[in-house]
Amino acid sequence: FLLAVLRVLDVMVDVFCFQINENLHISEAAQQWNVLQAMLRKTSTVIQLGLLVLLGMAAFAVPAAMLDYLLLGQGLSVLRLLLPHIFVVLGVLRIFVMASTVTAKCTRIVPLINSLDFGPGTIHDSQRLVQYIQNSAAGFYVFDVRLTTGMVAKFIYVWTVVVFGLLSRGLFDD
Repeated sequence: FLLAVLRVLDVMVDVFCFQINENLHISEAAQQWNVLQAMLRKTSTVIQLGLLVLLGMAAFAVPAAMLDYLLLGQGLSVLRLLLPHIFVVLGVLRIFVMASTVTAKCTRIVPLINSLDFGPGTIHDSQRLVQYIQNSAAGFYVFDVRLTTGMVAKFIYVWTVVVFGLLSRGLFDD
């Protein structure tokens, strides 16, 4: 469900970019951006608790799975038992990558608008729109923290270090 909601938000940002590129009506763009930004914020607020619970579950599942692997033995049969847990963690990571993609797309709208030509005499209006979109800092938020791809990459990096740390400690302690 969460992945579908995030995909809809992703498509909404794409539709906004398509509409501003095709229609080239700068006067309507600010109103459309207000609607899109409100949808992003409301959706973020509604599903943020579920995302936080999923993140906590994934964060605790990774070391627990590694502990199970080390305590039950390091055979292929134990790895087969842990496979569903691995898929769940990968699914949670996919959800967070999708949420951060929404934020990344919102940050790339400003260069898109700067590259468009809205006609003679609209340079000030287009710059005003660019400033408005840039200052709105739209994206996907979890408890008022903007979720970026850098944050997700750091989370994955830290838990990869934890996994390899647990594995190396458990493999070489024997």
